[in-house]
Amino acid sequence: MKSKYEWIVILAIQPTSGRWLMVYHHERGWELPGGRIEDSESVEVAALRELKEEADISGKVVECLNLDSLDSGIVVFVEIDDLENRNEWESQDSKIQRVSFHEEIPEYLYWGSNELKSILDYWSAARTKAS
Repeated sequence: MKSKYEWIVILAIQPTSGRWLMVYHHERGWELPGGRIEDSESVEVAALRELKEEADISGKVVECLNLDSLDSGIVVFVEIDDLENRNEWESQDSKIQRVSFHEEIPEYLYWGSNELKSILDYWSAARTKAS
């Protein structure tokens, strides 16, 4: 069944360390992984596919968040295993120069830092509420 959303943004988090994954797009700079939802895909399937394509990792979808600031898009929260030995690596996606984990918002951010901060704040509040 076709999703009502056209694209996804993925916040891939390592729950124990709190680090999140970002990709460095060769034209846009740092951004969260994501992309278009294909016709036959659910939001969850698209998120896991894009995460694998851009960062070569897998995870578990834990929540989806529809933010008003994302026209026709949705944020998908994915928990990934702690990869202690991986801090930064190359992507197999030709548009992505590198992939890395972050604890702070980097420079050369494609989105404004306020958008990323609101996504991170939502995740942090949800984790606090769950504990």
